[in-house]
Amino acid sequence: MAKTITDPHIATGAGDGHDFYLTPEEGRREFEAAARKWMNMGGEEFIRRWEAGEYWGIADEDGHRHIGDLIMMIPLARQES
Repeated sequence: MAKTITDPHIATGAGDGHDFYLTPEEGRREFEAAARKWMNMGGEEFIRRWEAGEYWGIADEDGHRHIGDLIMMIPLARQES
C-alpha cells in the first residue's frame, strides 16, 4: 500500500515536507495507467518504442509534455518486487 512519510527535513515540490511512496506493484500499475491514458498503448509498448528512438525528437516539443512525463515514470515500471 502507498504510504506518506512526514519528514520536516525533506523538501518536496509542494513544500509540505511529505514524500509519497509507491510499492513496486503500485508503481507499475500507475505507469501502465498513464501510458494507456496519455498514449493509448500499454506501458511495455511505450518503453519499447522509446528505447527504439521513436519519441526522442519530439519528447521536448510543445504539445508532447505527456511523453516527457512518461519517460520520467519509466523507473516505476522497472522496479523489482
